[in-house]
Amino acid sequence: MGVVFSIFMPCSKYMRRILRYGAFLGVWLLAMSAKEPLIKDSPKKLMEIEDETLGRINKIRDKKGLNTLKNIEYIRELAREHSLKMAQGVRSFGHRGWDERADLIFDNIEVEMVAENVAYNKGYDEPSSHVVNDWLKSREHKTNIMNEEFDITGVGVSKSSDNVYYFTQIFASYMK
Repeated sequence: MGVVFSIFMPCSKYMRRILRYGAFLGVWLLAMSAKEPLIKDSPKKLMEIEDETLGRINKIRDKKGLNTLKNIEYIRELAREHSLKMAQGVRSFGHRGWDERADLIFDNIEVEMVAENVAYNKGYDEPSSHVVNDWLKSREHKTNIMNEEFDITGVGVSKSSDNVYYFTQIFASYMK
């Protein structure tokens, strides 16, 4: 079983500033009310799955003559936090909180556009392989993956207590 979801959003500087204060308050409130993580896989195993996912994406991009996406730890942490909140049930599956994540990226890295893919799956020996294959079957997800303007990314993975893997990949392009 797997579900994928994609979003792309250019965001004006004015909108980002308005959202910044709401984002801070929202993240703080969520952190204060968050449930304890119920992860059965070690953080090291989850990082391996994140790296495998990015490796698979870059291999596909390379075959199409596109640049390799560079992992940016700040973006990875934002993606990981979103996946963790979905796995904990603090946030429903999807792009809730995307405006805040995008705002944080725009405020902290000089980028001109951002996008996000999310997915979850359960019961697969290679969850990263399954998720990448599902993303490639979806026009919106594939568009994000194959966008030649994107040059940086972050992949975050978390696992729920009922063994569901949640994936978030955020894409961005440096200001040119």
